[in-house]
Amino acid sequence: MWDYESGFVATRVFQKKACIVHKMNKDVMPSIQSLDALVKEKKLQGKGPGGAPPRSLMYSVNPNKVDDLSKLGKNIANMCRGIPTYMAEEMQGESLFFYSGKCFDINVLWIVNISLCGKTVDN
Repeated sequence: MWDYESGFVATRVFQKKACIVHKMNKDVMPSIQSLDALVKEKKLQGKGPGGAPPRSLMYSVNPNKVDDLSKLGKNIANMCRGIPTYMAEEMQGESLFFYSGKCFDINVLWIVNISLCGKTVDN
């Protein structure tokens, strides 16, 4: 869920029975106004899985559970209520090259690839 109002993104990982939340990187993630047009453009130009590669973001998941979901906004709090929820921090620069742990990869509509990495996604 991309919650533009709160500025957070939440991913519910069903096989791990967990919710992972991170701040929205507005330099990579499209605005809500341009999202619909971007999706239509990719479909019309045939840029689905075989098109130009999407932008990529990599996050390190903090193993400590979030105690207060309300600080993440109402929509995300409702989606993650009742399941373990973890925060993730974007990894940049050299940390991207030296990370050797396991990651859970998500391709969002061929627009952005998100990798969630750390012990929480290993188990």
